[in-house]
Amino acid sequence: MDFDPRVVERLKAEKIPSIYGDIGDEELKELAALHRARVLISTIPDFRDNVALVEFMKKENPWKKVSSFLRY
Repeated sequence: MDFDPRVVERLKAEKIPSIYGDIGDEELKELAALHRARVLISTIPDFRDNVALVEFMKKENPWKKVSSFLRY
Protein backbone atom coordinates (compact mmCIF):
# COMPACT_ATOMS: atom_id res chain seq x y z
CA MET A 1 0.00 0.00 0.00
CA ASP A 2 1.35 3.39 -0.94
CA PHE A 3 -0.01 6.92 -1.09
CA ASP A 4 2.02 7.70 -4.21
CA PRO A 5 0.26 6.46 -7.36
CA ARG A 6 3.57 6.36 -9.26
CA VAL A 7 5.00 3.90 -6.75
CA VAL A 8 1.91 1.69 -6.99
CA GLU A 9 2.07 1.65 -10.79
CA ARG A 10 5.78 0.77 -10.73
CA LEU A 11 5.16 -2.08 -8.28
CA LYS A 12 2.26 -3.40 -10.35
CA ALA A 13 4.45 -3.27 -13.48
CA GLU A 14 6.88 -5.55 -11.61
CA LYS A 15 3.99 -7.90 -10.69
CA ILE A 16 4.14 -6.91 -7.01
CA PRO A 17 0.65 -6.72 -5.48
CA SER A 18 -0.01 -3.09 -4.55
CA ILE A 19 -2.84 -0.87 -3.39
CA TYR A 20 -3.05 2.89 -3.62
CA GLY A 21 -4.29 4.51 -0.44
CA ASP A 22 -3.77 5.85 3.05
CA ILE A 23 -2.76 3.33 5.72
CA GLY A 24 -4.96 5.23 8.17
CA ASP A 25 -8.05 4.06 6.28
CA GLU A 26 -9.47 1.08 8.19
CA GLU A 27 -11.34 -0.17 5.13
CA LEU A 28 -8.11 -0.32 3.13
CA LYS A 29 -6.41 -2.33 5.87
CA GLU A 30 -9.16 -4.92 5.48
CA LEU A 31 -8.97 -4.76 1.67
CA ALA A 32 -5.21 -5.27 1.82
CA ALA A 33 -5.78 -8.32 4.05
CA LEU A 34 -3.17 -7.09 6.53
CA HIS A 35 -4.68 -9.41 9.12
CA ARG A 36 -3.34 -12.33 7.02
CA ALA A 37 0.15 -10.94 6.50
CA ARG A 38 3.01 -13.13 7.67
CA VAL A 39 5.47 -10.23 7.74
CA LEU A 40 4.92 -6.51 7.47
CA ILE A 41 7.61 -3.96 6.69
CA SER A 42 6.57 -0.35 7.05
CA THR A 43 8.43 2.66 5.69
CA ILE A 44 5.64 5.12 6.46
CA PRO A 45 7.24 8.47 7.31
CA ASP A 46 4.50 9.52 9.75
CA PHE A 47 5.05 8.38 13.35
CA ARG A 48 1.33 8.30 14.24
CA ASP A 49 0.46 6.23 11.17
CA ASN A 50 3.22 3.76 12.06
CA VAL A 51 1.97 3.44 15.63
CA ALA A 52 -1.59 2.91 14.37
CA LEU A 53 -0.37 0.24 11.95
CA VAL A 54 1.63 -1.58 14.63
CA GLU A 55 -1.35 -1.46 17.01
CA PHE A 56 -3.62 -2.82 14.28
CA MET A 57 -1.22 -5.67 13.60
CA LYS A 58 -0.81 -6.46 17.30
CA LYS A 59 -4.60 -6.72 17.60
CA GLU A 60 -5.15 -8.71 14.39
CA ASN A 61 -1.93 -10.75 14.27
CA PRO A 62 -0.15 -10.68 17.63
CA TRP A 63 2.27 -13.46 16.63
CA LYS A 64 3.44 -11.85 13.38
CA LYS A 65 6.58 -9.82 12.80
CA VAL A 66 6.37 -6.10 12.08
CA SER A 67 9.33 -3.92 11.16
CA SER A 68 8.90 -0.18 11.03
CA PHE A 69 11.50 2.25 9.73
CA LEU A 70 11.24 5.91 10.62
CA ARG A 71 13.37 8.72 9.31
CA TYR A 72 13.91 11.86 11.36
